[in-house]
Order: sequence, then structure tokens, then C-alpha cells
Amino acid sequence: MAPMVRRVQHEEPPAGFTRKRALALVLCLGILPGLWLQSAFLAAWLGEGQSHLLAVTLGLVLAPLLGLLLLVRGHPRALKVTALLWGTASWVFTLFFCVVIPESTSQVISSHGAWMFSFAGARTRVKGDRVMEVVSSKLPGAALSVPFTFEQGSIVVDATLTAGGAQSLPVRFVLDTGASFTTISPAVAARLGVAPGPRSPQLHVQTAGGEATYPLVVLSRLSVGEARVGPLVAAVCEPCAVGDKAGLLGLNFTSHFQTVIDNKTGRVRMRPVEDWVDRHAEVEPFLEVHGLTGSEAGDLLRIRAQVTNLAPVGVSGLAFELTLLDDQGQVLNARRVTVEAVAAGETRALDVEIAAHPACASFNLELKQADWADN
Repeated sequence: MAPMVRRVQHEEPPAGFTRKRALALVLCLGILPGLWLQSAFLAAWLGEGQSHLLAVTLGLVLAPLLGLLLLVRGHPRALKVTALLWGTASWVFTLFFCVVIPESTSQVISSHGAWMFSFAGARTRVKGDRVMEVVSSKLPGAALSVPFTFEQGSIVVDATLTAGGAQSLPVRFVLDTGASFTTISPAVAARLGVAPGPRSPQLHVQTAGGEATYPLVVLSRLSVGEARVGPLVAAVCEPCAVGDKAGLLGLNFTSHFQTVIDNKTGRVRMRPVEDWVDRHAEVEPFLEVHGLTGSEAGDLLRIRAQVTNLAPVGVSGLAFELTLLDDQGQVLNARRVTVEAVAAGETRALDVEIAAHPACASFNLELKQADWADN
């Protein structure tokens, strides 16, 4: 009888074994960004200092480690599963905050993400803040930001003005959210080739020295870092430009953004607003309504007018409100009149009918909504 030979087969590692280990490692490494982001939010809540350091040490490091040791005591095989669950939960936490509330997360990271570098000195902290600024800017929907300086009690930012296509000019602006319109000096307007002419619309303002009038011009674009608005109306104002500043960065620019001034990092953060921004205050000075007449036709009042666009760019989405008024100025009837677009220099005719009223003493046509066609 032939001797029996015992064959031993060596089982090969199952396919995908390396991938599983790599995936497990990535999931476990999620503990680190989770702890870092949680510590940054704690710093924003408690402020950086001894209280924050104690909360991070006890609440985010020692307590989870103690809980982990208690869970796996006597069950060493459970260590791997527990670490995987902890890492996965940390990744979920990090992604939730970065995707659902990117603006707040971006601000927290840029302001407090480098808190641990403070222990290495002020210079190292500054370098860390710069790195965190880059990280925070990569978040989806994160706020745009630019550095600012305090000069004689004013916030000053760098900007770029563009007019006439490719012609652009780097300038410095004083951020003034109380100014309705952005302003530039006559010298800047001349360099951009948008110096006001005899038919330029005028902006009437009340100042401490009395009433003043400044001509309005249209810029192709105004950029503050990556934040851009264009076309944009600017008032040509010599007194508004002090020193090397071109003028004031006003509400007609900042209203396009949710603006936060971060004094700690010396940056202005601007997140574009999601809603459409009505710009009829900018467009209205460049619209000339003339030939306004009314005539009765039975129970209807027929209103005719001509609307001319004096701006160098087209306007769109015009919405006028036609109102009938009594002798006391009370509204008797109203109707909304829309005009899709009026090109630069074009004149459009309005012909509207509205129900007449026996007490009507006058009528009024007022612009309520508008935008630039090139916006």
C-alpha cells in the first residue's frame, strides 16, 4: 500500500486585503481632523486660553481615550472595531460642518484652526493662520476674504477697477457701508476713461457742510480679491478721496455679499448672497422718462411715455409702478409695468392702460426694480 502523503495548502490572502487595510487606516485617521475641528469650534466658543486647553485635554482627548479603554478591556479584538467607528464618526462630523455650514466653519478654521501654534510663538502662529486661511478658502461655499489695514480709524482694502474692456487700475478703498454708492476721485475716473460728461446723471447728497452734487459713471467691474461686481455705478467725488485712497467702497458693492470684519486675522470676509440683488437705485439715474401723457378712453386711462437708457451698458428686468393719485396724494389704483430690456442709448415706448377713477387728480410712474443687462 502506497504511503499516504499529507498535503498542506497555503491559503492566499483574499483579494482586496490591502484595500481593506488602507480603507481601515483612512477611517481611523478621521479621528485627527475630527479632534482638530472640534477644538477649533471650542476655541471660538470659549476663547483661546487655559479654559480652552483644559476643555480640549479633558473633553476631546482624555475622556474618549478612557472610554475606549473601558470598552475594549478584556476584549482586545474590539479595539479595531471601536477605532473604526470613532474615525468614521469623526469623518461624518467633519464633512457635515464643512458642507452644511461652510461659512461658519471657514471662519472658525481661519480664526482658530491654528490655535495650537500659539505655543510655538507669535511668528509661528502667524504662519499657521496663513495656512488655515488657505484651507478655509477651499471649502465649498466658503466666504471670500481679503486683508485690510486700519488707517486713521478707517478700514482700507485693495481693489481693482475695470472700465472699457481690458483697462484696469489697482486702487485702495475705504470700506464704508454707510455710503449708498461707491465713490472714486476725478483723477481715477480720468485714468479709467470714464470721466463724467455734460449729460452724466447727478447724485444729490446731504453732507455736514450742506447739499452736494456728484456726477455718476458706470464701471465695467470692481474687484476686491475674488469678490467681483460689475457693472457698478460710482460717484465721482473729490472730497471722498483722502491721501492715496481712490474713494469709498459703498453699499452698492457690499450689498452683494454677507460681509464680516475679522479683527483677529485682519481680513474682511465676503460671502456672495444667494438672493438676486435689486439694483434699481443704480439704474434709475441713467433712465430718462419723458413724454409722459395720459388720456381717458371710457373706463380706462391710457398712459404713454418714452424711456431712454443713458448708460453705456444695457439694462434689464425693469419694473415700473403706475399709480393713480387723488388730490391728497392717496393711491387710488396701481399697476405694475415691466420692460424686459433697454440697450445702451436705446429709447423704448411705454403704452399702458389702467382702470380710471373719478377722484383721480394725477398719476405717477416710478421705477421699482431693475438690473444691468451685462450683470
